[in-house]
Amino acid sequence: MDRIVIAAGALVFVCALAVPWSRAAGQAPDLNPVVLKPAPAHEPVVLVREGEATASVVVMPSADVGGFRPVLEELLDVIELSTGARLEVVRGEIPDGPALVIGDCDEARAVGLDPDALPAEGYAIKTAPGRVYIAGRVLHTEGGAPYD
Repeated sequence: MDRIVIAAGALVFVCALAVPWSRAAGQAPDLNPVVLKPAPAHEPVVLVREGEATASVVVMPSADVGGFRPVLEELLDVIELSTGARLEVVRGEIPDGPALVIGDCDEARAVGLDPDALPAEGYAIKTAPGRVYIAGRVLHTEGGAPYD
């Protein structure tokens, strides 16, 4: 019984120490805030089913800048390592069927994803039937490197 009381006391102490740090980190003025919104009511967007790709990755021109290619390759590698399937990459035009759409486009704006409304270096992820949209506030580039 004494061990349980000591363990519970230690847990309360650790949690009490962590609360101020977590609040401070969440309110850091140099970090973009995290905003969670309710999930939309639609069927799940399936990118891979039973080791077979069911979706493509669409890269819009607004996202295909600077050092984006290594990031895209890492995303594709992680999906492949996790599922066994390598998703096809399509540039600039959204095909029929499920898709992970990266970058600004009319279709993303139609479901309320406006990168221009995001803070600098901010990004948002939004789903719609058959789609996952990822868009961010794109920095200007000079010589392939982003700058503000």
